[in-house]
Amino acid sequence: MSPARRRDAVKTAQETLRVSQRLACRAICQPRSTQRYAASGVTGGEKELVAKIFALAAEHPRYGYRRIGRLLEQDGRHVNHKRLYRLWRREGLHVPAKPRRRRKRNADSGAGKIEPIETGQVVWAWDVISDQTTAGHKLSWLSILNEATRECLALDVHRGISASVALSVLQQTAHHYGAPQCLRSDNSRHLTARKIRQWLSVMSIELAVGQPGSPWENARVEAFHRRMRDEFLNVDSFGSLEEARLLTARWQYHYNHRRAHSALDYLTPSEFARRLREGKSAPETDK
Repeated sequence: MSPARRRDAVKTAQETLRVSQRLACRAICQPRSTQRYAASGVTGGEKELVAKIFALAAEHPRYGYRRIGRLLEQDGRHVNHKRLYRLWRREGLHVPAKPRRRRKRNADSGAGKIEPIETGQVVWAWDVISDQTTAGHKLSWLSILNEATRECLALDVHRGISASVALSVLQQTAHHYGAPQCLRSDNSRHLTARKIRQWLSVMSIELAVGQPGSPWENARVEAFHRRMRDEFLNVDSFGSLEEARLLTARWQYHYNHRRAHSALDYLTPSEFARRLREGKSAPETDK
């Protein structure tokens, strides 16, 4: 038992059996100094820290104490992870666990038919995710992700994503960041249209298309969309397309520059990408 529970047991023994504190402590193996210890209470600095933790937890309700700690560090406040966890538990903060559905994979479903990308190649992954405005109008986001750094290179929202819109976003992203060696996609018609394949062929970009019904073949962007749905789409509401674009730009910046990524040893994607460019040692990412 913890010292606090032993302290309660000693008090219960004293009241129930009407024995002295010395005898009750000896029977329960509780040091008398620990029994007589009185907590000094919360200091002013700790109150300020707890208030900051509550503010960050309210702003990011799907973040656990580790990511809240990284946000505190980015704001110039370094808190020991053990102390942060103690305060987190003491204040009753937690992130509700979401049950995961387990899917049976068929060995012949084509999950491994996409050839592995050689080490050092720049691989992008893209896909579309949908939501709606408060009035019920459909919104679609086209996201482009760097598989190595997890950076969200593009996150454009429109009423609908056509092949022309997808090609325009892809061209703008390639012009800004440089063209990749490979683009990973599912088999959606608007992402594998003829005009997109022609442009990729001209740019000498390999197109890796997953098999129908096999989302795990594009796992990076699927995981990104799961976080986006959990931390952004399910939290914010959109009154119009313009409001959705404004909130999307803000969340994309937060994801790239503020959100700690557990697979990157709790670095942000921008920090991890900078380390790779500078040739510094970086934590290994999950395969």
